[in-house]
Amino acid sequence: MSPQAQSIKRKFWMFLVPAFILWMIGEYFFSGFTVDQLNVVVPSLMEFKGWTTTAITNANTVGRIINIPLTFVTGTVIIKLGARRVLSFAMILLGVCELCVAIAGNYVMFFIGMCLQPMLGVAILMSTFSLCNAWFRKWRGTALGLVTLTSPLSSATLISYLGHGVAFRGYTATFATLGIIVVVVGALMAVLVRNTPEEVGCFPDAALEAPPPEILADEEGVNRIKIKHIMKYKESWCHFLCFGFMMFTIGAYAGFFVMRFAEIGLGQGQLTAMTYLYSICGAVLSFFSGVIDDKLGTRNATILLCALMLLGCIGFRFGSANALWMIVIGMIALGGVVGASPNLSPSMVVYLFGRKAFNRVYRLLNCGVYLLAAFGVAFVSVCYKATGNFKLAYTLMIVVGVIMLACALLMNRKRDLTEDVKQDEEKKAAA
Repeated sequence: MSPQAQSIKRKFWMFLVPAFILWMIGEYFFSGFTVDQLNVVVPSLMEFKGWTTTAITNANTVGRIINIPLTFVTGTVIIKLGARRVLSFAMILLGVCELCVAIAGNYVMFFIGMCLQPMLGVAILMSTFSLCNAWFRKWRGTALGLVTLTSPLSSATLISYLGHGVAFRGYTATFATLGIIVVVVGALMAVLVRNTPEEVGCFPDAALEAPPPEILADEEGVNRIKIKHIMKYKESWCHFLCFGFMMFTIGAYAGFFVMRFAEIGLGQGQLTAMTYLYSICGAVLSFFSGVIDDKLGTRNATILLCALMLLGCIGFRFGSANALWMIVIGMIALGGVVGASPNLSPSMVVYLFGRKAFNRVYRLLNCGVYLLAAFGVAFVSVCYKATGNFKLAYTLMIVVGVIMLACALLMNRKRDLTEDVKQDEEKKAAA
């Protein structure tokens, strides 16, 4: 290898490695602040402030609802300003919001901080994926798997840190520490992250020459795809129901681990062991979901994941301290959903509608995904408030698991949306 080639590769890794670590940290806190910290926030504020579970979780739910149209806005801002700016700004503001949650001097301050966190999480997620797509081509699936594996890891470590921190250091000091850390990470992102390798004289995958341009067979046809073309097919509806309910289950279960496990008689040691299992399974499936996708096909990988999640819903409902093996199934399944769904959701769009139409289809279907995801935490909170336990919510979650699996099975045909555009235009011309 020539000295010039060695210099290009060295420069690529020199810029990528610190940026990649920061992307992983961003994913860690995105997941931790939008879901996992509720395990400690809810019982702590119920005790310290006397607020109800629904009052505390309503802020999170409202933020998730606003995410529905925000997906379009965030995508546009990333295109206009660049993913680096969006990522760093969102991380800094996420840390500030955590400080609001930490101080919690009044409900309004808490509501604003907690409400903004899911919205900022979407910006972090989308901008990180955009950066991965820019820096990798052949290795994109593996890169996404590595980045997203930190999301399940946050459940094992963050819940434990927050629980012990509140017990020994107090609520405000514990949460404020995390807020300050995230602000610092956001500032480092602004300095160390670059939008593309080309900005520093490199190419994706540390290649020695520029990749061939991606030529669309019918770029104008892609630009004329409308919502009606996308939503006329069952595959579109099944996609957002399937992956929307995947996100729904993440919030519905992970936000209440501590309270649920206490209800069914698990001790602190068992809780810690279960969250570590959840974290490990999520990390493993996050990394290997791309491999499974490549080897078995995207549809088959999605069906297997949904079948596992249905088993997990059954395990969560009927598991107890005396039937710990069922809880183990539930934790493995939910860890798999957390780890694999960020990779399989966009991959399934490409499988069904092709790469040409990906951006237009994914933005729309993601709105449906966030619509369902917004109500996961609220769903469990309402059922808990009405019954005083989690039995009703967890029974209904089995139905959710059946819906996920059915939708995965029904996504069985590929569609060419540009052909639909041509047919519509030909009909109009003939009329």
